[in-house]
Amino acid sequence: MSIMLSGKAMRPAGFPITTIHGRKASTRAIYAQLAATLGLTSTGTDSYSSYAGDKLEYTITNLAVTLSNNGLASGESEGFLADATLVLEVPTGFAGKILPPVQIRLKVQAKYIPKF
Repeated sequence: MSIMLSGKAMRPAGFPITTIHGRKASTRAIYAQLAATLGLTSTGTDSYSSYAGDKLEYTITNLAVTLSNNGLASGESEGFLADATLVLEVPTGFAGKILPPVQIRLKVQAKYIPKF
Protein backbone atom coordinates (compact mmCIF):
# COMPACT_ATOMS: atom_id res chain seq x y z
CA MET A 1 0.00 0.00 0.00
CA SER A 2 1.37 3.41 -0.93
CA ILE A 3 -0.18 6.78 -0.07
CA MET A 4 0.94 10.13 -1.46
CA LEU A 5 0.38 13.30 0.56
CA SER A 6 1.13 16.13 -1.83
CA GLY A 7 -1.29 17.73 -4.27
CA LYS A 8 -4.21 15.29 -4.34
CA ALA A 9 -7.62 15.74 -2.63
CA MET A 10 -7.08 19.20 -1.21
CA ARG A 11 -8.66 20.62 1.95
CA PRO A 12 -10.15 24.13 1.80
CA ALA A 13 -7.05 25.49 3.60
CA GLY A 14 -4.82 24.01 0.88
CA PHE A 15 -3.46 21.05 2.83
CA PRO A 16 -3.72 17.57 1.27
CA ILE A 17 -5.67 14.98 3.24
CA THR A 18 -5.83 11.21 3.00
CA THR A 19 -6.65 8.17 5.12
CA ILE A 20 -4.02 5.85 6.55
CA HIS A 21 -5.37 2.74 8.27
CA GLY A 22 -8.69 4.48 8.97
CA ARG A 23 -7.10 7.67 10.35
CA LYS A 24 -6.97 11.01 8.55
CA ALA A 25 -3.51 12.39 7.89
CA SER A 26 -2.41 15.59 6.22
CA THR A 27 0.68 17.64 5.66
CA ARG A 28 -0.84 20.06 8.20
CA ALA A 29 -0.33 17.43 10.93
CA ILE A 30 3.22 16.80 9.78
CA TYR A 31 3.98 20.54 9.65
CA ALA A 32 2.49 20.89 13.16
CA GLN A 33 4.88 18.20 14.46
CA LEU A 34 7.83 19.85 12.71
CA ALA A 35 6.81 23.23 14.15
CA ALA A 36 6.62 21.82 17.66
CA THR A 37 9.93 19.94 17.35
CA LEU A 38 11.93 22.67 15.59
CA GLY A 39 10.19 25.77 16.98
CA LEU A 40 8.88 26.91 13.59
CA THR A 41 6.38 29.69 12.88
CA SER A 42 3.72 29.42 10.17
CA THR A 43 4.39 32.02 7.47
CA GLY A 44 1.79 30.90 4.94
CA THR A 45 -0.35 27.98 3.81
CA ASP A 46 2.62 25.77 2.92
CA SER A 47 5.46 27.64 4.62
CA TYR A 48 7.08 27.41 8.06
CA SER A 49 10.06 29.48 9.18
CA SER A 50 12.61 29.52 11.98
CA TYR A 51 13.65 32.83 13.52
CA ALA A 52 16.49 33.84 15.84
CA GLY A 53 14.86 36.84 17.50
CA ASP A 54 13.52 38.81 14.53
CA LYS A 55 16.08 37.43 12.06
CA LEU A 56 15.00 34.68 9.63
CA GLU A 57 17.18 31.54 9.83
CA TYR A 58 15.44 29.27 7.30
CA THR A 59 12.07 28.41 5.71
CA ILE A 60 10.57 24.98 4.93
CA THR A 61 8.02 24.70 2.09
CA ASN A 62 6.51 22.25 -0.43
CA LEU A 63 6.30 19.26 1.89
CA ALA A 64 5.22 16.02 0.20
CA VAL A 65 5.10 12.66 1.98
CA THR A 66 4.66 9.11 0.66
CA LEU A 67 3.90 6.33 3.14
CA SER A 68 4.41 2.68 2.20
CA ASN A 69 3.37 -0.38 4.18
CA ASN A 70 4.85 -3.62 2.86
CA GLY A 71 2.40 -5.97 4.59
CA LEU A 72 3.59 -6.23 8.18
CA ALA A 73 1.07 -9.00 8.89
CA SER A 74 2.50 -11.32 6.23
CA GLY A 75 5.67 -11.97 8.19
CA GLU A 76 7.69 -11.20 5.07
CA SER A 77 7.68 -7.46 5.56
CA GLU A 78 10.64 -5.32 4.74
CA GLY A 79 9.18 -2.66 7.02
CA PHE A 80 7.20 0.55 6.96
CA LEU A 81 8.66 3.30 4.78
CA ALA A 82 8.11 7.07 4.77
CA ASP A 83 9.60 9.22 1.99
CA ALA A 84 9.41 13.00 2.31
CA THR A 85 10.56 15.84 0.11
CA LEU A 86 10.66 19.51 1.05
CA VAL A 87 12.33 22.73 0.02
CA LEU A 88 14.70 24.37 2.51
CA GLU A 89 15.38 28.05 1.85
CA VAL A 90 18.21 29.81 3.70
CA PRO A 91 18.78 33.57 3.39
CA THR A 92 22.33 34.50 2.45
CA GLY A 93 24.47 37.60 2.58
CA PHE A 94 28.07 38.62 2.09
CA ALA A 95 29.95 41.76 3.12
CA GLY A 96 26.76 43.37 4.39
CA LYS A 97 24.88 42.76 1.14
CA ILE A 98 21.80 40.58 0.87
CA LEU A 99 22.13 37.85 -1.76
CA PRO A 100 19.38 35.62 -3.20
CA PRO A 101 18.42 32.84 -0.77
CA VAL A 102 19.84 29.35 -1.20
CA GLN A 103 17.07 26.87 -2.06
CA ILE A 104 17.71 23.17 -1.49
CA ARG A 105 15.28 20.39 -2.33
CA LEU A 106 15.69 17.70 0.34
CA LYS A 107 14.58 14.08 0.19
CA VAL A 108 14.32 12.29 3.51
CA GLN A 109 13.55 8.63 4.07
CA ALA A 110 12.62 6.90 7.33
CA LYS A 111 12.15 3.16 7.69
CA TYR A 112 10.73 1.00 10.45
CA ILE A 113 11.94 -2.60 10.33
CA PRO A 114 10.27 -5.10 12.68
CA LYS A 115 12.68 -7.17 14.79
CA PHE A 116 10.51 -10.26 15.03
